[in-house]
Amino acid sequence: MLFTPQSIGTLAARPYPYFQIEDGSPGFAVKIQKTGSKSFFYRRKEKSRRVDISLGDDLELARIKYAALKAQEGVLLERQQSAAFDLALGATIATPALQQPANPLFYTGVTFRSLAARFTAEHVIPNLRPATARNYAIYLAKVQRDLAGTAFLTEPLFVDAARQELKTYIHRMKADTPVQANRIRETLSSCFKWGTYEDLCYASPVYGIRVFKETPRTRRFTQSELPAFFKVLREGNYGWRPAHCLRLILATGLRASEALGIKPEHIQWEAGTLLIPDTKGGTPLVVPLVPLTKQLLQEAVAGLPSGQPVFQTSVFGLRQISTRASKKAGITSCSTHDLRRTFATLLGELGVSVPVISRCLNHSTGSSVTTRVYALHDMLDEKREALRTVADKLLSFGCIGGG
Repeated sequence: MLFTPQSIGTLAARPYPYFQIEDGSPGFAVKIQKTGSKSFFYRRKEKSRRVDISLGDDLELARIKYAALKAQEGVLLERQQSAAFDLALGATIATPALQQPANPLFYTGVTFRSLAARFTAEHVIPNLRPATARNYAIYLAKVQRDLAGTAFLTEPLFVDAARQELKTYIHRMKADTPVQANRIRETLSSCFKWGTYEDLCYASPVYGIRVFKETPRTRRFTQSELPAFFKVLREGNYGWRPAHCLRLILATGLRASEALGIKPEHIQWEAGTLLIPDTKGGTPLVVPLVPLTKQLLQEAVAGLPSGQPVFQTSVFGLRQISTRASKKAGITSCSTHDLRRTFATLLGELGVSVPVISRCLNHSTGSSVTTRVYALHDMLDEKREALRTVADKLLSFGCIGGG
């Protein structure tokens, strides 16, 4: 097929994306998405690996870009053939070092900062769940902060150079936190993939950077560790609001981001419930209040204006406090999520059923008929009883009372 506006229009969408190569133009392809949208690519091999370079969605401009890339490759081939010929003749004249063709990463006028800003504003915020969007924004900001002053942010880059820069950065992070390294890699991959669709960059430099193996964390507090941990929080200079937030996480099983998003207007005192509108799964969570959690929230909101977060700190701040307090208490380093795991473990030890534990943790109900039926019932009474049982257990440990 020779590409013309008419012939391109005859290419129908399929249940999966696919490429159509133009006859007589090696590597010049149109990609047809499941939605029917079409964009052009130059498909070629680099070191036995398939690389797709975005050429945009305008046929004539795509053809010009394709011709320029093929001409660039022709110059390289001519240099390689000349060097081989000189070598065969035993030439003594030094041949200039061969250079790989320069494959620019960004279109003219585009930088990683502008790409990240547009990706966040035009794709992340409108299309992703609030918690996911917040994480993407945090990771993109971290990359820009960590790579400030490097060529990746300050100079026009080529694809291979950018890939090496990111590979070094992600591998360095992997040594300490492989999970975070994977999350940042995933964020960057999504960002550059979106950039190729929007004709902001030619290719993704994340391609070829492998995903690291993650070891699931199973850390939980023991009965003896909890009093020691909260004693350090109570007596140390950590601030009573973060300490109250950690107590609430242990007593309710909330995620740190969910607890930090609580505002006074989310607490329904008469109904005895706490509404968490912004959750990881995107489904609002209703937490029944029992005397212990009600007391923690009453102390936290006293004198606090409406609209202000009840626990005025950050996830990173809570994590730092947890790490320092556990170290001072002489126990294995813990995170805020370890408190959530401890809550779930206590529920299981106290005989709470799995469906109720799942609803307390606001886990996805799955797709089976049984779980969809369970989802029709909010289990508020069951959750209230479960939280009351856990609160009694924690009070018996002597670990959660006190400001």
